[in-house]
Amino acid sequence: MDLSRPGIFLIYLSLFPIAYYYKFQQDNNKIGGKIAYSKSLWLMYCIFTWFILPLYFFIYKTQSPFWIVYTIFGLNFWLRGLIEMFLLFKTKNWKPLYGITHNVFSFILLAGLLIYFREGMIFFEIQHFLAILISLCFETYFAFFFQKHIGDKTQGDEAVWFANAEDPLFAKNLQVTKVAVTLLYIEIVFALYFI
Repeated sequence: MDLSRPGIFLIYLSLFPIAYYYKFQQDNNKIGGKIAYSKSLWLMYCIFTWFILPLYFFIYKTQSPFWIVYTIFGLNFWLRGLIEMFLLFKTKNWKPLYGITHNVFSFILLAGLLIYFREGMIFFEIQHFLAILISLCFETYFAFFFQKHIGDKTQGDEAVWFANAEDPLFAKNLQVTKVAVTLLYIEIVFALYFI
């Protein structure tokens, strides 16, 4: 990735509002509940790779079909994002099963696109998409955890969407989150340097 491109600065600037959101959730008794620091890093990763980078590569196209794959994948997540925001904040009836279903669909979609377009992509582009497939597996694990342990409490005015570091229920989940964040942040540094 060419860091001199003007659009890249918008990507990095977008991380500041996400970081602010972590502090906002901690300091206010807002819907969704308090969020652990590792979960805020996870949220930043997901927003960055599933929403912002597809938009970036749609604007700054690569010579390989990498940008095509990322654009299709991103459109898929932008549609989810719009629907999920409506379910979370308007109707307040979001369920983990919705996320699980979309994660499985997104995994199949990205894997199919990767197989179809792999010939024209470089190693680091393929590596990045494999990392996204892994991130979808982690996200599905987190959603299954919420389905099992939180259940219907993800709905209504007192909904819980985030893992709280102060609650021992989330201890193992947060350990897995730290592993996911470490591995995927390392990968994205390499990917963005070479793509």
